[in-house]
Amino acid sequence: MEKNMGIALILVVSAAVLLIGVLGRKAAYLLRFLTRMVIGGIAIHLTNSVLASLGIAWSVGLNLISLFLVGSLGIGGFGMLYAILLYINL
Repeated sequence: MEKNMGIALILVVSAAVLLIGVLGRKAAYLLRFLTRMVIGGIAIHLTNSVLASLGIAWSVGLNLISLFLVGSLGIGGFGMLYAILLYINL
């Protein structure tokens, strides 16, 4: 499974680099979006890990919707995901 994940990651990064090259001027916007999306995904994973180690069984799923939300809204999207999770579980 790790090999498939590595291949998928290489394909996604390669596609992103090609897309940035094709878009030209809009590359800065796309690069900013992709950077926020990757950092947001890592932050969600780390936050879920910390919550699990503390014995809290709440976690935000890592899927295209949550990554798109964090990529487009940044820190606000990250906070909104966990605020929704908190609201649902209270």
